[in-house]
Amino acid sequence: MRGYGRRDQACGGSGLHRFVRLTIMQTLFLRDWVLMGFTLVLIAWPIIEAFLHAWAGLGNLLSLMIQYVEMILPLWALVASGLIWKDADYLHRPLLLSSSQNIAFVLACKLAAVLIPFLGLVLLAEWELPRLYRWAIEICWGTTATWPFAPGLLSSRAMSVAIVFAALGTAGGISGFAWVGVTAGAVVWLLNVIRGVPWLKAESGGAFDLFALSRGGQYVPAATLSSFIAGAVIVAVTVIIASSTQPGNHLLSDAIGSLGRLYRFIRRQLPLLRNPGLVWTILGIFSIPLVLLILYETGRLPERLLIRGFCAFHEQWLPLVALMAGGTVWMDKEGLHASILASWPIRPVLIAATKWVIAFTPVAFLTCASSTISAALLGRLAAEELLPPVACLVSRSLAGGSVLLGLATVGAAAYGSWPGLLLGAGIWILNAVAPGMFADTLGGALDLFAWSRTGYLVFPGVKTRLAFAVGVSLQLIAAAIFKIASK
Repeated sequence: MRGYGRRDQACGGSGLHRFVRLTIMQTLFLRDWVLMGFTLVLIAWPIIEAFLHAWAGLGNLLSLMIQYVEMILPLWALVASGLIWKDADYLHRPLLLSSSQNIAFVLACKLAAVLIPFLGLVLLAEWELPRLYRWAIEICWGTTATWPFAPGLLSSRAMSVAIVFAALGTAGGISGFAWVGVTAGAVVWLLNVIRGVPWLKAESGGAFDLFALSRGGQYVPAATLSSFIAGAVIVAVTVIIASSTQPGNHLLSDAIGSLGRLYRFIRRQLPLLRNPGLVWTILGIFSIPLVLLILYETGRLPERLLIRGFCAFHEQWLPLVALMAGGTVWMDKEGLHASILASWPIRPVLIAATKWVIAFTPVAFLTCASSTISAALLGRLAAEELLPPVACLVSRSLAGGSVLLGLATVGAAAYGSWPGLLLGAGIWILNAVAPGMFADTLGGALDLFAWSRTGYLVFPGVKTRLAFAVGVSLQLIAAAIFKIASK
């Protein structure tokens, strides 16, 4: 790896030139007889299926081809991600960590070396499968067959699954144990194949529902987006951990030093939460349920409207606390404090992640506490069948809060706290003034008040998961923007 950096510096190439050169060099690890044999098997697999169906009537050809794209083809990315990190074992690891290239740059090159050839296999399958299907069906039945899938649907499903597998393999490979990442991917693959473990889909919010199309999944685009985001999050966390250990091979001491710096940074950031604007925002928002209770006790508010008011309080008003917290934690990026923040000995990505934790933790605590108290109060005042579940109150509040916090962070990382606050407030106002504007945008991920506008027990679970996914994506975008702006 050190040699890669010296050759690139001698050539004086640009960043793109170095990226292409290093990516091509990584493909040397893919010249393995196991991977080559597996590639030939994958190319021949649909041809054999079509021949067996045409001449022997074996199985449902359409179902077999869908399973091939979702279940079999992405295994190539898992195997390749294990092979491409051969230079990260403990004999070669000091050379990798001491490379003149940034570890994130090396990781991007290795991912490109895995995913670009896999994209070629996917495009080959996209072109090959419809033709094989029509040929086999016409021979078997003597009728003109039509391919039922829109262009790109199967390709996007295969790429989303492959990105998850490549991310797991990368996480294991960069730590020096490539077999751990491959094993983790194989376990996830096996759990998805076994139909008797629906908890994996439920616990991960659909992010690891890798075979949704093969099982007749109803929300295939949502599952595809969730899998893409899950892979991106795994890669982002891997980059952060690997970057903190790059200066040397003393992993334990580096980790302890990084934790100490993070602790000192968090301790210095906490006073930002004492901002009067944030305090008055919290007091004003939490006065809403008190007003609702007073109106109910005086007989001016019926029972059903009381419950709907509490639902609207948790879904519409509590997320504003996250928006305000996201703006206050970035106030040290402005004015006289900007030079202090720029000189802090922590990487910009870690600064952005730390600020998100500082802002989101108190918001999550207030949300959980208020939801528990609201459920207890409503349990005493209203009939049990009319009560919303506590989990729904918490998740809907945090879903909207994560989106608004992400918007505030993006604006603050680029310019300052006020643009971020205005960006989040604009989305909130548009949701309040034009209820149907974001109903279909991003699959409903920006439809923040979907629960309050309908029956309160009709819980939009898919929109909640998509809102969380968008919130995480915005945090990653903000971290990248802040890193670029800090250079």
